Formats: sequence, structure tokens, C-alpha cells
Amino acid sequence: MKRPRLVLSLACLLVAGCEADKPAGPVTAEASATLPPASATAPIALPGATPSATAEAAATPSADPSSSATAAAPSASVASAATVVPGMPAAKDGVLAAGAADRVLKTGGKPVVKLIEAGAEPRAAVSYAFTEGAAQSAVIGLDMVMGAKSKGMELPRTAVPHMAMTLDLNPAEKNAAGDFRIAAKLVDVGIEPSGITQTKIAESLKPQLATVKGMSMSYWVSPHGTVRDVKVDLPPGMPPEAAKMLQSMNQSFESMVAPLPREPIGTGARWQVITRIASQGADILQYTTFTLKTREGTRLGLGADLRQFAANPVIDNPAIPAGMTARIKAFDSGGSGDTNLDTAEVSPLGGKLSMKSSMEIEVSRPGGGAGTPGESNVVHSDLTVTFARPKK
Repeated sequence: MKRPRLVLSLACLLVAGCEADKPAGPVTAEASATLPPASATAPIALPGATPSATAEAAATPSADPSSSATAAAPSASVASAATVVPGMPAAKDGVLAAGAADRVLKTGGKPVVKLIEAGAEPRAAVSYAFTEGAAQSAVIGLDMVMGAKSKGMELPRTAVPHMAMTLDLNPAEKNAAGDFRIAAKLVDVGIEPSGITQTKIAESLKPQLATVKGMSMSYWVSPHGTVRDVKVDLPPGMPPEAAKMLQSMNQSFESMVAPLPREPIGTGARWQVITRIASQGADILQYTTFTLKTREGTRLGLGADLRQFAANPVIDNPAIPAGMTARIKAFDSGGSGDTNLDTAEVSPLGGKLSMKSSMEIEVSRPGGGAGTPGESNVVHSDLTVTFARPKK
């Protein structure tokens, strides 16, 4: 069981952010019991959705994976590695050549927003303009199914219990440039298991989740949706495991706005947003294409399609055991969603994103010798993220 355990540890590390030394067993208990990674949520920046994608949609937990009849089907490839995204450099099997990502966007660089089509007349500029002190709440819902394959052995796919995080958001300050400082606080974290297996996972998670409540953070948002100067204040006495979980979700908490173009736009407008994300040691370059579907005053209905590429094959995470290396051989990740937002309000109206990811990882252990090929393993994840206003 040493090899499957190693694969499961990496699956947890890269897909769910759990501890690398957590015992695996059959992939059903604590091994996958944690929040999804930032790369699957935050970079998307989907603040809202069509009216049908409400909190009720988020409240449907995954089926109990202990029953093969109800377990989710294997994750399908979201797109061919040869898929061409406008402006994207060549990516073999979803992995960019050395230096290619830097020529698009360097690590730590601000998101790049490019207008593709201006849309129909009448056109008008769009930007965020919040009201100081007009606090609102938002609920982020998370549902995920994950699994792994090693040496021909398909490990059981596991559904993580539905989680819902409630945030209080307050535009606390505005500067001369029109940027707003958003003060956010995590006031509640709920977990809703379905079935015996998920109930066991939920019970192992509850002590950590209890320490998460009260976390606060702040960040600045420009009129066109650029986020900067993110600061996180963890509650006193938070255990290291919970702190790790939150650090992987920081970007999700700040993703309450969608980047907007500076040019005037109308219905049918399309723009591309390029972001560079570091998540659980993986370096990701993401292309998101937004489409303006509807506009009514300050309310915008947006569609979003995204693709992610490995900017660097090397996985650099301190949780990987000493002497062991992990490299991405193939990466296929993408998804789509709908959003509904009000540029005058800090909280999203509603939203839903569905995303599939498949990553082939080559693991080399100590003593393998130079040039010795490592063991290849495949990690799959299906993720659904929802945004909504709290029910009254």
C-alpha cells in the first residue's frame, strides 16, 4: 500500500490541500477531507450568476461515494491539450515551455485585461463604485469530487461534503483614485454531509472549521476590479492545519469582483483576463473569457469560460517529503460559469462555476538515480463553486 498511499498524499496536497503525511487507506476518510485549492476557485473571480444559480443550487450535497451506484462518473477531459486560446503560447499536454508563461505574465504581475469585442450599441463604460460603510454578506458554496490513479489502480472517487462559508464584506475606505479597501470577516463555516462516508469526513473536519470562524482580511479593489494588498488576520490559537486550509483559500475570499475592461462595452462584449496563480506549489497561467450577456443599470449578467495551463512543471511545496520530487507531465483544466453582479454593491448577487481538472504527476523518490524515470500518477477533481446572498 506504499505506492497508493503516496499517490493519495499527493492528491490531497494538490487537489485538496490536506497534509502530505495524512494516512490514505481507501480514499474515503480524512485523506480528502479539506477545502479545495485556490487554483480551482479564486482565480475565476466569479461573483454572481443567472437567477437560477441561487443558494438552493449550492445546497445540494454530493452523493455518498460509498455506493458505486451513486458515485460520480470519472472526470472527462475538459479540452484537448492542443486547444488554442487567443494569445496563448504553445502548450504540450497543457504544460508550457520554460519561460513561455513569463513572456505572457510574470509571477506576481497584475492581471491582464484585453477587450476582444466591444459588443452592440449602446455602449458605456463600466466600473465598480461602492458606498463606504455599506456592508453586505456573501455565501461561498463548495462541492468537490476527487480521485486518483496509480500503476493501473483506480482509487475510489470521493465526494467532499458540501461546505458553505459566510463572509461579511464592508467597503471601509475609499482613496483619491477611487480604489476601495474591503474589510472582510469569515463569520460562519457550515458543512452538510450526505451519507455515512461524508458524515465521517465532516466529523473529522468540524474541529478545524470551528477555529476558522472570526478570520478577517482586507484588500483594495480598483474601479476596474484589480485586487491588491491582501492582508489576512488569523484568529488567535488557530491550529496549523486550519491555517493551511485558510491560506489555500485566501484568493477565494478576495474573488468577489470580476475584472472589467476600461473601454465602453455593450451587450455581447467579450474580454479576456489573464492571471498567474501559485496554488499548493503548482504555477498556473489562467485565461478567462467573459461575455456580457445582460445589462440593466449597474447590474451585469456575465458568462465566463476559462482554461488553465501549467506555467512550470515543477511542483514546489514544502509539504513534499525531503528528497522526493514531483513534476507535472500533463495538465487539463477548465470550466465555465455564469455570474450576476451589481457594480454598486460589494457582495455578488449569485453565481455558479463548474470546473474539471486532470493532472498527471511524475513522482521521483530518493535513491532513484539520475535519469531514472519516476512513477506517473493521475489526479482528478470535479469542483462546483457557488456565490449567493444569505437567505433572509
